[in-house]
Amino acid sequence: MFSLNDYREKKNSILNNDRLSQRGKEDALNSLSVLTRNEARAAIKDLRKRAVINALSLSEAQRERDEKIKGAQEKIDYQRLNYEAQKVSSMIKASSSLLDVLEAWEKAKSENDAYVLKAWQDVSKGLISEKYKDDYSGLKGSLFEDMQGLKVELVGVEKTKDELEALDALRSIELEAKEINEAFGSGVSVLSRVFEGVSFEGEKVKLGFDYEVHKLTDRKETKSEVSYRLEREREKAIENHKLALKEKGFENTLDYDFDDMRGFNR
Repeated sequence: MFSLNDYREKKNSILNNDRLSQRGKEDALNSLSVLTRNEARAAIKDLRKRAVINALSLSEAQRERDEKIKGAQEKIDYQRLNYEAQKVSSMIKASSSLLDVLEAWEKAKSENDAYVLKAWQDVSKGLISEKYKDDYSGLKGSLFEDMQGLKVELVGVEKTKDELEALDALRSIELEAKEINEAFGSGVSVLSRVFEGVSFEGEKVKLGFDYEVHKLTDRKETKSEVSYRLEREREKAIENHKLALKEKGFENTLDYDFDDMRGFNR
C-alpha cells in the first residue's frame, strides 16, 4: 500500500544522509522513485477497481432509495398541506407586528409538525415582506434566515447501510488517490484515472459505465467483472494509442498513470 508519509520520510532520510555524496543521493533518490512509483501504479489499479465496485454499489443503493422516496411522495397529503398554508397566511395577515409572527413561528418549530413547517416555508416570506416592508429592525431578515435554514422533509427516507458504506469507501479511495497524485501526478491525473466514469452532483453519483450481459450465458456481469472489463478496455486503448503514435513517427513520452490524460481519446 502506497503511503505518502512513508515516501516523504524515506526521501528526507536520503537527502539528510551526510554519508552519501551528491551522486549517491541522486542514485538513491532515483531508486526510491522507481520502487515507489511501481508501488503507486499497483495501488492506482487497486483503487480503480474499488472505485468502480463501490460506485456501482452506491448507484444501486441510491436508485432503491429514490424508488422509496417516489412511493412516499405519492402518499403526501396535499390537502392537509394546503390547509396549513391557508392557516399560516391568515395568521400573518391578521398579525399586529413582526413579533406576533415570530411568536407563531417559534410555536410551530416547537410543535415540529412537518406539514406546518413546510407551509411556513412555502407561503410566509412573500406575505411577511408585503405586510412588513418598512421593517428596519433586522428581525425580518433573521426570521427568513431561520425559516429557510430549517430542514423540513415531508418525505423522510434515510440512507441505507449499503449507501453509507459505499459513500465512505469512495471518500477513502479519493483520499488515497490524492496522496498518490500529490507525490507523482500531473494536474489531477491520478484522480481522473481512478474515478474515470464516476462523477457526483452533491452526493448523487453519476456513472459513465454500467453492467453488460454475457453473450453466451445471458448473465449480468458482477461488479468485479465490470471493473475487469473497464481495465481491459483501457489497456487496449493505450496500446492503440501507442501504436498510432508509432505509425505517425511520434515519440511517446507519456506516462499513462501519472500524466494528465484528460482529453485522451479512447
